[in-house]
Amino acid sequence: MPDPAEFEEKEFEIPLYNELANGSPFLWSPGQVLEQSLGIDGAQLTYNAALWKLLGLGQQIPQGVPFNGLASLLRRRRLLPSFRCNLFLQIKRPYYMMNRTNGYHGSCPYYRFALDHDQQAVLERVATKVADRAFVGYISPAFYKLTDLYNYIVTSNLVLHSTVVEVNLLTNHKHWAYDTPGTHGIACSDPKEINGEPLKDIIEKLIDINYGDQLLNDNEDNKERTNQELKELAASIYESCVEECKPGNWIGDSTRDWLKLTESHWDKNTPKSIINFATIQRFCYINGISWFVIG
Repeated sequence: MPDPAEFEEKEFEIPLYNELANGSPFLWSPGQVLEQSLGIDGAQLTYNAALWKLLGLGQQIPQGVPFNGLASLLRRRRLLPSFRCNLFLQIKRPYYMMNRTNGYHGSCPYYRFALDHDQQAVLERVATKVADRAFVGYISPAFYKLTDLYNYIVTSNLVLHSTVVEVNLLTNHKHWAYDTPGTHGIACSDPKEINGEPLKDIIEKLIDINYGDQLLNDNEDNKERTNQELKELAASIYESCVEECKPGNWIGDSTRDWLKLTESHWDKNTPKSIINFATIQRFCYINGISWFVIG
């Protein structure tokens, strides 16, 4: 019998989110970008003191440093990230497998997680609509013991010990199986070996496609650009749910309730940017997705 990981998805998801947000100069929490771009409040790039020291700012983390002011300190010149370029990761709890099943022909033991057909269909449509503006994929631990989880949280090595696979690579499959961390695995039930791109390469490619070598310094232009790209992203996700979600399944029912809330909950004085932001956040909540802005 396969054994589920000794920890729940949320026990992995929250520290993973923290590690990604604090460990990369290219990933930002959506709240940080919204706050800074729309002038709601000051924000920080990261709470990771080691990264600030690496950037030459010492161990004292500055408060309220504008993102544009930090751009020249990073490894490349780039825009303050808007919502043009995004990373959506659906967290999966794996099973630890001792015997080959469902057409798997790799090494044993290995790990496997199942795909929800309705959820996969919605995520595929979202991925198609956002195209080069986002990466939509799954991430799952390549370990199953609680002691390993605690160790990798402390050492900030969750990403290095996880599998990542793009949603569109799993079309018409029911499981993703893997015996090592990274992007190599076997899509089942009709077995297909897949070698995906490393997450770091995916992020840098999205940056190159969407930002190039641009650097924006005009706050008003940045606010307008952020509003527009947030609107387009929210519209793509909303349309995907309308088109794909059908009655009689959990994701369809949850999404329809959310769509009704989206359409009727807000009063006329609520800023459109807040409505669009909440639309995306609600979609991520329903699907257990971690959302990052790339830039």
